[in-house]
Amino acid sequence: MEGRPKYVGLPTILITIALLASCLPATHAESNADEFVIDGRVKMIGLTAGEAYTQTVEVEAGTIVSVNVGCNSCDVKLTAGDTALTSSTSVTLNVTENGLVEIQILSNIDETVSTSILVTVDANHLNQRPSPQTVV
Repeated sequence: MEGRPKYVGLPTILITIALLASCLPATHAESNADEFVIDGRVKMIGLTAGEAYTQTVEVEAGTIVSVNVGCNSCDVKLTAGDTALTSSTSVTLNVTENGLVEIQILSNIDETVSTSILVTVDANHLNQRPSPQTVV
């Protein structure tokens, strides 16, 4: 038995990986576009003409979703409930209730689109008016 390796820490490592994977944000990409992640924020997406890249993000009220795109001929659209915003460069949405936000990028030519997607909680705008004694 001296020649056989001992895997004493393997169950601990597997449990740790499973716990870390469960903490990842809930997003779902629904397209077959080529994706190249440059860093945690910037992503390159290869689109063919008429093909849409779609990603759905689960958010809470007070969350800001901002998407910037760099492309020759594309549009980015954010949809949350009855609200839909579209632009050829940048879209920012302040979510007012819990739910899903759909991010859609569509190009009418074959191109690689650089994207920057930011999902963060708005900590700068208070939901309640502070009392007179509160230091802001």
